[in-house]
Amino acid sequence: MTADEFQSYAIQKGYRVQGTTAFGIYNNYPFTMRFRKGNRSVVVVQFVTGDKISNSVFKNIKRQIPKKEGALLRTPNRNDSVQLQCSGKDDILFQNLEESMSAVTMGLASEMLRESQVCPICGHDGCDAYGYAKGAYTSVHRSCIENQSSQVLAAANKNLEGGSYAAGLIGALLGALVGAIPSFLSIMFANLISAWLCCLIPLGSYFGYKLLKGKLTNVAIIFVILASLLQVFILEQSIWYATIVKELGLWPSVFDSVAYYFELYTVGDMVAEMGQILLFIALGIFITFGQISRTAHAQVTEALSTMDTVIDK
Repeated sequence: MTADEFQSYAIQKGYRVQGTTAFGIYNNYPFTMRFRKGNRSVVVVQFVTGDKISNSVFKNIKRQIPKKEGALLRTPNRNDSVQLQCSGKDDILFQNLEESMSAVTMGLASEMLRESQVCPICGHDGCDAYGYAKGAYTSVHRSCIENQSSQVLAAANKNLEGGSYAAGLIGALLGALVGAIPSFLSIMFANLISAWLCCLIPLGSYFGYKLLKGKLTNVAIIFVILASLLQVFILEQSIWYATIVKELGLWPSVFDSVAYYFELYTVGDMVAEMGQILLFIALGIFITFGQISRTAHAQVTEALSTMDTVIDK
């Protein structure tokens, strides 16, 4: 099955479609449906209720789904929703999906688990629409979605008009420096280089860029990556300086320390010394790219996409 075929299916059902994601209502339960292409096409459907789903209730609902048609899973970090995962080829997948969704919603209804009536944005009831908010498709106030999206659009436009690349670059450098502190401490006191701690460097750089009101365009991504890579050298020099102080009891100037480093090490030695940190920084950039690539344009697109999911009750 292709993404186009999935989109055609979702449109025929009257769902709101955005790429390989669809939003809709099935048997009075709002859901988010995502398509994944692979050796066997997979569709994952998330249903959110207004109450906590206990383990016993989850098992009761799970038993109602034929194993050959779908699998019911817990939603990570949420106790008020379940995920239905169906796989198969073409029409068989759609058939399994329909039967499994019916089984899940009937199971939820039999356990007296209804859709949430509380808006996740403001925390009040009296919802008049469905929309995507807080990571799920659920009951919302249309006004809450509109206000939230308007604020994002206003902030993005303000950033594009008044943001500064120069201030952003300074923020990216300072943020990367702060993000490198855990890695420095880990290396010095535990002799351990952690890939996860290295992820904090590009994240720190990105938030530093934002904090100093850097203009959030694609240039921001370049600045964050460059600041993160530069931090590899700064981290190496910090470790080198700390080693001199610890082992020799000397407190040279930073310039003398750097000069001594370049006298002692060849280019090959430097690459070997910084290689693992550089690799982990690159991995950190890859892992956090979804966050550091959130430009103002991306935020505008996301806000407009969220508005497009809203359906009046």
